[in-house]
Amino acid sequence: MWLVRLLPGMGPPTETPKTGTGKNKIRIKPSTTLPPANVNAKTIVSAHREAISAFHRACGGRVDYIHALFCAIAEHNGKPPMPPNIMAAMLDLTPEDMKDSPCIASEVQLTAAFERMVKPQDNGDNFKEKVMAVVEQQTNRAMHASDEMVKLQPVLARLHEACDGAAQSLFGFFMDLLPEEQSGQYTLEMWNVMVMKSPPTATKIALEHFVDCFRDSMDSSDTAAAIIPVAERHIGYIKDPSTAPPPRKPSPAAAAAAAAPSDWP
Repeated sequence: MWLVRLLPGMGPPTETPKTGTGKNKIRIKPSTTLPPANVNAKTIVSAHREAISAFHRACGGRVDYIHALFCAIAEHNGKPPMPPNIMAAMLDLTPEDMKDSPCIASEVQLTAAFERMVKPQDNGDNFKEKVMAVVEQQTNRAMHASDEMVKLQPVLARLHEACDGAAQSLFGFFMDLLPEEQSGQYTLEMWNVMVMKSPPTATKIALEHFVDCFRDSMDSSDTAAAIIPVAERHIGYIKDPSTAPPPRKPSPAAAAAAAAPSDWP
């Protein structure tokens, strides 16, 4: 499973003064200003218009998915994840815009964000390797996930109904999809935040939200054929808890991270 490794609230705070438009514009502090523009940015990005459009269609313009893409690009280039306030500025979104659920950016806004990503020293060749290779990968992943979710939605709905949306049960199912050495890296609280995009203390997850977040977490190697038997097994565990194996224990590092103070808004 592809886990988004961005925790909410990262990065320095932003100020949101009132403006005459009735919306709060994001004011980026000097330490987080956007990079200087490349005079050839529009030309460089326009060469990849079709790929950018394909990604926008695949994700439906959802800002959380766009943010995950830009964080993946940063990781690909050895950089830390992009803070949410910078992502909002790149897309020219206001705090009021960001309150929408889901928050949607237009293709024009997405294209402008890519133009702002072009560094002064970038050219067409290195931009393709640094950025567009990741865009293509994430577009393929999103399209694959959407195709597989058509097959998965019925069993995920039955799993959700069986446990009445209990986060603990859904977390156990999700962890069972990961290799044992990876599942120990996560606690319920971490899963709530990182995968379900919910408060760390959430005890129930709405069906639509669970399905959306599950789709977002899927990797190109994840298939309905492999996931459905695991879901069926967990439905059985819920119906007859005596058949369930003991839950996997988180690693000491994961437990310590979960116990740390949360900055969830």
